[in-house]
Amino acid sequence: MFAAARDVTEQMRAQREVVERLTELERFQRLTVGRELKMIELKKEIENLKKLAPPSKTSLMAKGDSMERRASSTSWTREVV
Repeated sequence: MFAAARDVTEQMRAQREVVERLTELERFQRLTVGRELKMIELKKEIENLKKLAPPSKTSLMAKGDSMERRASSTSWTREVV
């Protein structure tokens, strides 16, 4: 009959570290994936709000409605010399 005894303390410690690291990585993955899903949801919400909102002054300016053109058409504008 043959009996062998070996110290498995180091192996058990290493196994615990692997489990702890895996748990940490799984948590990180859930957080990052959750964040990305939230970003996608917010982008869709922004697009829906853009469709519902009336055109803003900045979007009108982007389409060529410059401040100078609007200012030149008013009677209260003065020329600076």
